[in-house]
Amino acid sequence: RFGWATLSIELPFPPAKIRISRDQVESKEAPKDESQKITEETTQETTQETTEASTQAIAAYQQQMRARINAAINHLKSRNQLNLVIVGYGASASWAIDYAHQQTGKGLTLITIDALNNAWAPENIQQQIEKIQVPYLDLIHPDQQLVQRLARQRLKIMRTSGTNQYQQITTANIANYKSPENSTTRRIRGWLMTNAGGKKINRAR
Repeated sequence: RFGWATLSIELPFPPAKIRISRDQVESKEAPKDESQKITEETTQETTQETTEASTQAIAAYQQQMRARINAAINHLKSRNQLNLVIVGYGASASWAIDYAHQQTGKGLTLITIDALNNAWAPENIQQQIEKIQVPYLDLIHPDQQLVQRLARQRLKIMRTSGTNQYQQITTANIANYKSPENSTTRRIRGWLMTNAGGKKINRAR
């Protein structure tokens, strides 16, 4: 109705928590007649191996997440959709920010709604936002204390960075998510008309 096409993607589920198996622990335990020191050393080895496995699982998940988002962006570009808006909500906003902070140039706009840090993301969003070089609308609903606190931190960071492409707006709570019209969608639509609508982005040769 308002000149925008949308593509929604499902993000991968984070890996299950890695637990030390009973067999793994028992195989590393020293016989009862050996010193307590050996038992402590083998426990440390098991913990280290588990930590390394967790690190590898997290790295693989981060790579999968970024690949999923890149695939969606490349799909849109293949259909000559070159004026793009990436929208992230809640903890998923962390991945939208992770993508946007690596981009430069025209053709991309970022919108986050009640942005929260994601435990699986490579960096804290407060560390990434000051590097963002695209128009950024940071929408906040007033009913969550954590959301409000993080939003105040982001606003301070962006003011210090001196960017003029960032705008933070506190909007009314959404009473019914099934309704196609609410204060949040109207805010987004109006902001896009000013900051992203009507742009013609030529494909790079």
